[in-house]
Amino acid sequence: MNCERTAKLLFLSLLASLQLVGQNVKLAVASIKAVEPFGCFMRPTISPSGRWSISCASVKYLIRIAYGVQDDEILSLPQWAVSDHYAVDALFDLSGSMDAAAEKAGLQQLLSERFGLKIHREAREQKVMILRVANSGIKLKPRGESPASSISGSAGYLGGTMSLSTLATLLGTLAGERIVDQTGLSGEYGVELSWTPDAYRSGAGPGGATLAPPPPPPPPPGVHIKSGAAHIIDTNGPSLDTALREQLGLRIQASKLPLPVLVVDLVQRPLPN
Repeated sequence: MNCERTAKLLFLSLLASLQLVGQNVKLAVASIKAVEPFGCFMRPTISPSGRWSISCASVKYLIRIAYGVQDDEILSLPQWAVSDHYAVDALFDLSGSMDAAAEKAGLQQLLSERFGLKIHREAREQKVMILRVANSGIKLKPRGESPASSISGSAGYLGGTMSLSTLATLLGTLAGERIVDQTGLSGEYGVELSWTPDAYRSGAGPGGATLAPPPPPPPPPGVHIKSGAAHIIDTNGPSLDTALREQLGLRIQASKLPLPVLVVDLVQRPLPN
């Protein structure tokens, strides 16, 4: 699949996600309170009856869930929409089930009504990393040839059974890069990958010290990832690119693609409850 076709498919995917899906959803009531972000764990609780709550989330994270996009796909947000955090407790009237489509539709309404969110979409050329099969050939075992397992990850580690598109998305989240899958391979594979993030390499920190690992970022919307057992980072271990080639038979390559983005035209601090 060439870069132009990949960009087109990504853009069409975003266009679809931006429609107010699940039109059987209506915001009934919502409580929004400012909270301190310290020790913040951004993970929503959802009930079949239509209640949606999260104890701590930035507006940027709410947009991520509502539109199914990643952090670097959201442009022109004011700093407070990234740094300020809120506890949200919302109830939606449903004529159907509280599925992923209903969740997106409800949160889009909440962002519009309570935060005054207005957006538009466009394609902009972005620096990305392309995930491809290495010259040595893929070293992953397809699902069925290896035991299936839940996805788990932390700084410098990712494991579980997943598709390569999910692998690219999660690696991008953990590594802080935009990674696009162009392997051309479908299906799911057993993944076990360990690498040393650049920030943790010996001599990377101030005065030559290795930086303390930050908490892992929240997972992309629609992907459930659990924290695995404590992962000891080898400060002299392989880079992500080297680990991919040696452990999985994959490689990443820098490129530029016209990719879909959300541009925020207006967003305001939440209206009073």
